[in-house]
Amino acid sequence: DGRLPCLMWAYPREFKSADAAGQISSSPFSFVRGSWGRPTFWLLRGYAIFDDPKMPIVGEGDSEPNDSFVEQLQINAQAAVDCVVEQLGIADPDRIAIGGHSYGAYMT
Repeated sequence: DGRLPCLMWAYPREFKSADAAGQISSSPFSFVRGSWGRPTFWLLRGYAIFDDPKMPIVGEGDSEPNDSFVEQLQINAQAAVDCVVEQLGIADPDRIAIGGHSYGAYMT
Protein backbone atom coordinates (compact mmCIF):
# COMPACT_ATOMS: atom_id res chain seq x y z
CA ASP A 1 0.00 0.00 0.00
CA GLY A 2 2.91 2.37 -0.53
CA ARG A 3 5.41 3.77 1.89
CA LEU A 4 4.63 3.71 5.59
CA PRO A 5 5.03 6.21 8.40
CA CYS A 6 8.13 5.16 10.32
CA LEU A 7 9.24 5.33 13.94
CA MET A 8 12.97 5.14 14.63
CA TRP A 9 14.21 4.78 18.21
CA ALA A 10 17.92 4.69 18.95
CA TYR A 11 20.40 4.69 21.78
CA PRO A 12 23.87 5.65 20.49
CA ARG A 13 26.81 4.00 22.25
CA GLU A 14 30.33 5.30 22.78
CA PHE A 15 33.44 3.38 21.74
CA LYS A 16 37.15 4.13 21.84
CA SER A 17 37.89 2.30 18.58
CA ALA A 18 36.14 1.43 15.33
CA ASP A 19 36.99 -2.24 15.94
CA ALA A 20 35.13 -2.26 19.25
CA ALA A 21 32.17 -0.45 17.66
CA GLY A 22 31.74 -3.26 15.14
CA GLN A 23 31.04 -5.95 17.74
CA ILE A 24 27.58 -7.55 17.96
CA SER A 25 25.95 -7.02 21.36
CA SER A 26 22.41 -8.36 20.94
CA SER A 27 20.94 -11.80 21.46
CA PRO A 28 18.76 -13.72 19.00
CA PHE A 29 17.04 -15.26 22.03
CA SER A 30 15.39 -12.11 23.43
CA PHE A 31 11.61 -11.83 23.77
CA VAL A 32 9.23 -8.95 23.08
CA ARG A 33 6.72 -7.90 25.72
CA GLY A 34 3.54 -6.10 24.77
CA SER A 35 3.18 -2.41 25.66
CA TRP A 36 2.81 0.93 23.85
CA GLY A 37 6.56 1.38 24.06
CA ARG A 38 7.32 -1.79 22.11
CA PRO A 39 7.50 -2.05 18.30
CA THR A 40 4.64 -4.57 18.02
CA PHE A 41 2.11 -2.02 19.28
CA TRP A 42 3.03 0.38 16.45
CA LEU A 43 3.43 -2.32 13.78
CA LEU A 44 -0.18 -3.36 14.35
CA ARG A 45 -1.20 0.26 13.72
CA GLY A 46 0.47 0.43 10.30
CA TYR A 47 3.86 1.92 11.14
CA ALA A 48 7.24 0.72 9.95
CA ILE A 49 9.61 0.36 12.90
CA PHE A 50 13.35 0.86 12.82
CA ASP A 51 14.13 -0.14 16.40
CA ASP A 52 17.61 0.33 17.79
CA PRO A 53 19.64 1.02 14.65
CA LYS A 54 23.28 0.83 15.65
CA MET A 55 24.82 4.26 15.95
CA PRO A 56 28.36 3.97 17.23
CA ILE A 57 30.04 7.14 18.42
CA VAL A 58 33.79 6.61 18.13
CA GLY A 59 36.66 8.57 19.62
CA GLU A 60 39.99 7.03 18.68
CA GLY A 61 43.45 7.89 19.97
CA ASP A 62 43.48 11.09 22.01
CA SER A 63 39.96 11.98 20.82
CA GLU A 64 37.03 11.22 23.12
CA PRO A 65 33.65 10.10 21.71
CA ASN A 66 31.96 13.26 23.02
CA ASP A 67 34.40 15.47 21.10
CA SER A 68 32.42 14.88 17.91
CA PHE A 69 29.25 13.31 19.33
CA VAL A 70 26.65 15.52 17.65
CA GLU A 71 28.34 15.38 14.24
CA GLN A 72 28.63 11.57 14.35
CA LEU A 73 25.06 11.24 15.61
CA GLN A 74 23.74 13.34 12.73
CA ILE A 75 25.67 11.23 10.22
CA ASN A 76 24.38 8.00 11.78
CA ALA A 77 20.76 9.21 11.92
CA GLN A 78 20.86 10.39 8.30
CA ALA A 79 22.30 7.03 7.22
CA ALA A 80 19.47 5.22 9.05
CA VAL A 81 16.82 7.41 7.41
CA ASP A 82 18.44 6.96 3.98
CA CYS A 83 18.38 3.20 4.52
CA VAL A 84 14.63 2.91 5.25
CA VAL A 85 13.69 5.49 2.60
CA GLU A 86 16.07 4.94 -0.31
CA GLN A 87 17.61 1.50 0.07
CA LEU A 88 14.66 -0.44 1.51
CA GLY A 89 11.89 1.76 0.07
CA ILE A 90 9.70 1.20 3.16
CA ALA A 91 9.38 4.57 4.87
CA ASP A 92 7.66 7.75 3.72
CA PRO A 93 10.35 10.47 4.01
CA ASP A 94 7.70 13.01 5.09
CA ARG A 95 6.43 10.80 7.93
CA ILE A 96 9.44 9.69 9.96
CA ALA A 97 9.66 10.24 13.70
CA ILE A 98 13.10 9.89 15.25
CA GLY A 99 13.60 9.62 18.97
CA GLY A 100 15.72 8.12 21.66
CA HIS A 101 16.50 8.23 25.33
CA SER A 102 19.58 9.60 27.03
CA TYR A 103 22.13 10.24 24.25
CA GLY A 104 19.49 9.27 21.69
CA ALA A 105 17.46 12.33 22.67
CA TYR A 106 20.06 14.52 20.94
CA MET A 107 18.55 13.39 17.62
CA THR A 108 15.22 15.07 18.36
